[in-house]
Amino acid sequence: MNTKLYCTMIIPACIIHLFLGPLIPVWSQIDFTFEPVWISADARCSTGGAVGDVDGDGLMDFAVSNGNDMVAEPEVLYFGVSDGFEEEPHWISSDQDFSGHCVLGDLNGDRMPEFIVANYIGSTQGFTETRSKIYFNSPTGLETAPSWLTADLDNTFRVVLGDVDGDGDLDLACANGEAYTSNPQPNEIYFNDCGVIDRYPGWISEDVDCSYDVKFEDFDRDGDLDLAFANSKSPTRLYLNFGNGLETTASWSAEESDNDNSLIWADIDGDLWVDLAVITNKQLQGSGKIKIFRNQSGALTTYPYWTIDVPDDGYGSALLAEDFDLDGDLDLAAGSWWGSVVIYENEGFGLASSPVWASSNMFVVEMLTSLKAPVGSLGVIRDVFSVSEFSRAIRIPSKPLEINVSVDGKPNVPADYCYDSGTGYLTFSRPPDPGSSIEICYPAYYVQYILAASWGDGNAQGANYGYANNVPTPTPTPQDPALDLKLNAETYTGGDRFLCYVDIHNPKESFEVDFYALLEVLDSFYFFPTWQEMPDYVGILLTGTDTLRVELFDFIMPEPIGFSGILNFYSAIFHPGTYDLICDFDFEQCFVSDGS
Repeated sequence: MNTKLYCTMIIPACIIHLFLGPLIPVWSQIDFTFEPVWISADARCSTGGAVGDVDGDGLMDFAVSNGNDMVAEPEVLYFGVSDGFEEEPHWISSDQDFSGHCVLGDLNGDRMPEFIVANYIGSTQGFTETRSKIYFNSPTGLETAPSWLTADLDNTFRVVLGDVDGDGDLDLACANGEAYTSNPQPNEIYFNDCGVIDRYPGWISEDVDCSYDVKFEDFDRDGDLDLAFANSKSPTRLYLNFGNGLETTASWSAEESDNDNSLIWADIDGDLWVDLAVITNKQLQGSGKIKIFRNQSGALTTYPYWTIDVPDDGYGSALLAEDFDLDGDLDLAAGSWWGSVVIYENEGFGLASSPVWASSNMFVVEMLTSLKAPVGSLGVIRDVFSVSEFSRAIRIPSKPLEINVSVDGKPNVPADYCYDSGTGYLTFSRPPDPGSSIEICYPAYYVQYILAASWGDGNAQGANYGYANNVPTPTPTPQDPALDLKLNAETYTGGDRFLCYVDIHNPKESFEVDFYALLEVLDSFYFFPTWQEMPDYVGILLTGTDTLRVELFDFIMPEPIGFSGILNFYSAIFHPGTYDLICDFDFEQCFVSDGS
C-alpha cells in the first residue's frame, strides 16, 4: 500500500493526561535509605497497614492491624506529621483481636475514610473462625470500638475494597480460609448500599480455598472489576465480572498449586495490560518464588513468564509495585519473613534478575505500602475522559491517594462517586450523560517512603519501619498563569511544549521502521519531528515479540494558537524510506504536558 497519510490510529481523547504546574523531577536510580528512618515506638505483631488521611488534616496517616495468629492485640493509627508519622500511635482501638490485614476507604461518601480490618482467628486453640470488622469515621474522629461486624464466621486474612456491582459505592471483598489447620472456606463479598454495608455476604464463591490475599482489577479492560485470590494448597484464581455480576466459579486458575501468600496487579512489561504478580512462601511446602503471569490483551497466562527465588530463605510475604525511580515503568518491592525489603528495578519492559536495593535490617515483613508526597503545592494533574469512551470503572494508573472529580466543569461531591486508592478505580453512582467530559484532578506524586508492617526482627512483637526516598523534596517553581490550561478552552503560545510517549506493540520479527506523529488543532496539523509539511523521520528498531516505548518527543508549538476543543494525536509507522504504512501496531497512550 502506497500512501502519504500520517495517521494510522488516533490516540483517544478519553485518555489525554495533562500535568499543570512544575514538571515532576526525573531521576533514574532507586535511592532509598538502607536503614529505616521511621521506627514505631511500640512493639506489636503487626500484619496489615494502610495509608490515608483519617483525621482530615491534609497529612497522611498510617493505620496498622495487629495480632495475626500470634497474640490478640488492638489496632493502632500513627498520625502524620510534616516529615512522616508520629512514632507513638495516636489512636488505639478498645478491642483486641488476632487481626490479619486492613484497608482504609470512604464507605459512605463523607470524605472520612473508614478503617476495615480482617480478623484471622478467634483463638490460637484450634485457630477458630471469627468476625471481621469496620471502625467508622466521622468529624469527631474514628470510633475506638467497631460498630460493624460480619454476621458469619470465617478465617479472614485479607480485605479489599472495590465497586464490583458498579453502583457508585465501595464493596468489601474477603479472602477466607486457614491453611495451617487445612480449613478451606468460600470467599465472600459484602455489598455496600448507599453507605450501608450488608452484614451477610451477597457473593460467595463456589470454589473453597485457603485464600491469603485478594485484589480487584479490571484486568480485561471491559469496564468492570474482576477479582483475584492468592491461595495456599490450591491454584490462585481469577473471577471474571461480565457486567451483571461476578462469576462464582473461577474462569482462570494458575496451572500449578503453590503456597501463594500475596498478589498485586501491575503492568510490569509496559504493554498497558496489567499483569498478575504473586509471591509464595515455602513454609507449607511452597516454592518460595516471585511469579508474574502475563496479561496478553485480556488473557492471563496460566504459567508465569518471569520467576525468581524469594531472597533470604524463601518465606515470601509481601509485594509492592511503584515507579520508585520515576523513569516511567513499575519497579517491584518484595518482603519476606526474617529477610530484607528488596527492590527489583524495571529495565524498560521487564524486571532485573537481582535486587538493586535491599534494606540493611532483616525482619518479619508482613506488608509493604508506600507514602506518596505531592511535588509542591502547585503541581496538579488532570485526567480527562470522554463519556463516549466511558466505562463503569475508570482506572487512574498512578493511584493517587485523593482526587477531585468534576463532570462538564461541575464539581461532584463524594456521594456521587466512589474511589479506592488501593486499586486506583473510580465509579459513579449515576453514570454521566453521553457527551459529557469527566475531569479528575490530583496532586503530582512521587514516592517518599516505603512502609513495612512487621513483627520486628524475631518471631514475636516488634516495630514497624519506614524507608525514605533519598531524593530531596523538590521546590515548586511559580507557574505562568498563561499556561493554566482549561479543559476545552486552551490558548497556547509560541514555544509551548508537549511531551508524548507512545507504546508500540510488535508481534512480529525485529526490523527498523520510520516513526511519525502529528498534533491536530482545529483541523490544522503539526508534524513531528520538524512541524514541516515534509518532516524528517525518526528511525527506531522494533524488537521481535516485544513492546517499545518511544521516548520523550518534544512537540514545540511554532506560533500562538487559540482554540476550543481537545487535542488529537495521531501516529504512523512506515517501512524505512517509503510511505508504506505498517498498520498492525497498537498506539494506546499519550501523556501531554504544557512544559512550563
